[in-house]
Amino acid sequence: SAALHKGVNDYLDYLYIADCYSMTGEFELALAYCDSAYAVDPKKMRCWYQKMKIHTAMEQYDKALECADILIKENPSSQRNILEKRSDIKHLKGDLDGALADLEMMHKSSNVTDFDRLKKASLLYRMGRQKDAETIVNALLEKKSFASGSFSKFAYAILGQKDKMKSSCEEEVKNGFDKGLFNIACAYGLMGEYKEGLVYLRMAFVKETKDIFSALIDVDMIEYRKLPEFWDLVNEFRPKKK
Repeated sequence: SAALHKGVNDYLDYLYIADCYSMTGEFELALAYCDSAYAVDPKKMRCWYQKMKIHTAMEQYDKALECADILIKENPSSQRNILEKRSDIKHLKGDLDGALADLEMMHKSSNVTDFDRLKKASLLYRMGRQKDAETIVNALLEKKSFASGSFSKFAYAILGQKDKMKSSCEEEVKNGFDKGLFNIACAYGLMGEYKEGLVYLRMAFVKETKDIFSALIDVDMIEYRKLPEFWDLVNEFRPKKK
């Protein structure tokens, strides 16, 4: 930590330190270093993106949305990505209609991918619009490229096809797709299978430390974050403060 602070005056240095504090859960310090980055170069937008994520982790959703709005206004080229993130923040805040509106705006502004359709189906599923969600995922599963891909497990989860979802997850692990462990935990969570999902989340944290912060802001982790076992896991793997 001391080495990082010595002679720091570069935009990316400040953001790197902010990342480090985000990982340890020292969010106020992380925000302070984002502000230091902004002071170095107010024209660069990355500090706002980082602040948006930190405020989300702090459950300060209104402040996170303010950051998202600034990013969309000042950097129109990133609109698609930020609309998706803004939708997630609204989802976390409980504004599901607003979250859906942002996804639909995103769909109008660019080419729609299978992942985009799946994300919309997942949101509709959480809104209680099961038939609308099933229509989307059934259409996706008719495509061989999607049915054989790593995102098919989410479609099976939405359809309540537990055996197919688990089979898809087990196949990924068998094939050594370690980067998919976090998503496997998310898929189990979508089905309410938190005990098994936590096993995969542990495996994800062992492989990728950055997944710890992702778990604090991902919409698929909403229900996990209500469990004391989740926080025990986060505190076990989170880098310790120095």
